[in-house]
Amino acid sequence: MDGGQSMDADNQLMARLQHGDTDALEALITRHRLGAEQYAARILDDAALAEDVVQEAFVRVYVHRAAYQPSFTFRTW
Repeated sequence: MDGGQSMDADNQLMARLQHGDTDALEALITRHRLGAEQYAARILDDAALAEDVVQEAFVRVYVHRAAYQPSFTFRTW
């Protein structure tokens, strides 16, 4: 999947999440968790801490879902 299609899919998932569809959050976690954990583990040099940080990040995605704007890429938001 190219970057544009991925961004469109993420935007669609965030729109669904903003309307209360928690399955959309599960889909976002499935799409992005591994890459986010690998990135965090490289920075933190601690895989367990990286998992905790990424879990917290997804909690924040849920809590602040109304603030998401499709002009941002999900990965950098």
